[in-house]
Amino acid sequence: DQVLSANWFQKAKGGFIVLTFAGLVAAIGYQAQKLFRGRQSELIDAFAESMTYCGDDRRQLAATLADYNKQLGPGPYKERMMARYLSALATNLPVGAKAIRALQETQSAMALPDSAMGPAFEAAADEYLKDRPSVLGKLVFLAERACPSAGVGALRSRLPYGAEYVDSLQRMLLEKTFREAVDASGQDVL
Repeated sequence: DQVLSANWFQKAKGGFIVLTFAGLVAAIGYQAQKLFRGRQSELIDAFAESMTYCGDDRRQLAATLADYNKQLGPGPYKERMMARYLSALATNLPVGAKAIRALQETQSAMALPDSAMGPAFEAAADEYLKDRPSVLGKLVFLAERACPSAGVGALRSRLPYGAEYVDSLQRMLLEKTFREAVDASGQDVL
């Protein structure tokens, strides 16, 4: 009987070692994946901030994009990068012709079609600007002027105001942008 229990213990000991080793490998893999995702998220945030400071300079935009694409590595990051950029653009730059041009140049540099911009605007609104209606209003303004064919009409419904109020706010932003453009030109156009 003792020989039988000793053999069983020897066999079970090997199984426990394998089970412990498998658990350790799984825990290390989980932590590595968590760190990798955190790093990718930080890189995308840094990308968005860098791109907002590039403005509409094509060479700077292309160089910054190439640099971050190398750091991020292979993977479907374009949509997340654009969504984060849209959030940073609406947050950091004042609404105006410069912001609209910057968005159009960034879209061109990233080679994203208008059909991909609609989901990017929605992701920016849902993930980053849900609790910030004033910045979301700026995003709606940029979306309607820079990418009118992207199908961004659903963004207006995300604002916590009625349709008439949203229309009024958008009209005021448009008038403000026009006044600033006229003042910046230094010419009397009226």
